[in-house]
Amino acid sequence: MGANDGKLGLADLYKIYPLTMLLVDDDESYFESLFRDAQRHHIFLKHVKTGEELMQVLEGSEGQAVSGIMMDVVCNISKSQNTPKNNFIQWALDHLTKGNHQIPTVVLTAEPEEFKKYKEIYDGTRTVFSKSASPNDMFQMLREEAMKMEDNKIFIKYSEIFNIVERRLGKDGKAELLGLLKNMDKDEPHAVKGNLSCCRTLLEKMIYALHDVDNQMIPKEYVFDPSGRRHVIDFSGIQHHLRGRYDNNTTKKNQGTEYIKFQSTIDRFIELVYRVSSEGIHAIKENASIKPNKYAVQAIAFALLDVVLWFEKNFEAANQ
Repeated sequence: MGANDGKLGLADLYKIYPLTMLLVDDDESYFESLFRDAQRHHIFLKHVKTGEELMQVLEGSEGQAVSGIMMDVVCNISKSQNTPKNNFIQWALDHLTKGNHQIPTVVLTAEPEEFKKYKEIYDGTRTVFSKSASPNDMFQMLREEAMKMEDNKIFIKYSEIFNIVERRLGKDGKAELLGLLKNMDKDEPHAVKGNLSCCRTLLEKMIYALHDVDNQMIPKEYVFDPSGRRHVIDFSGIQHHLRGRYDNNTTKKNQGTEYIKFQSTIDRFIELVYRVSSEGIHAIKENASIKPNKYAVQAIAFALLDVVLWFEKNFEAANQ
């Protein structure tokens, strides 16, 4: 199954994929007006009033989701300032550069003379918009630039998978999956080890999530110790249980409820992700003569995407 399952073409997704952008401005009424306009462009607008707040967002857990920034030329750098400073915009642009935040950014001004001034200052480097003009051109430009960002290209290409992961496994799960898909071409041992670890972590999170909604499908003894604390997941036990405790030696029959058909594609994919990630991490740690490379990572990464679809199907069924 494809990540978008043929529901929308990439060109359509590029137009409607929801994006998060930031407005840095101390004018609450302008934000409220711009917020409504942004929604028509499938943009969720967040508001911060100072330069320090801007950097806190970009360097925090929400920073990865920011696809565009609009900044008034005159703002406070910090909350402790009593009046906005004219040096704010250069301070903010310098900090974006120092922090390597390569995010589409526009400069805003409400004054005609300032508009002309900053147009000349940032000619060829930054786009300047007037706050009195219609914001449609600004949002269209920001959206087009945001679609060139590597993260957004990956989010859109695998939109169905990311929607599931963020909804069921949270922002941390989404960040882990993004890191895996961005870095799976890297062949350095530490990168391969990190990607393998990410695959196993995402698989473990799906197992825990399934236990939380269906403890018959994933019984407690496979994920918790007798004291009730999470321990190293017993994948062999879980897989045998999911296969309906299939007896492959004598009777060739199930001894319990079958959740996965023995040696089906998804059965093999789950085992592949677990075994290659676990054994590969160990091989790199021990500096074995034969170690996994980027192609092993890519193989289990794409198998993992199919496991995510299987996971969602069972999570949904358990909630009905």
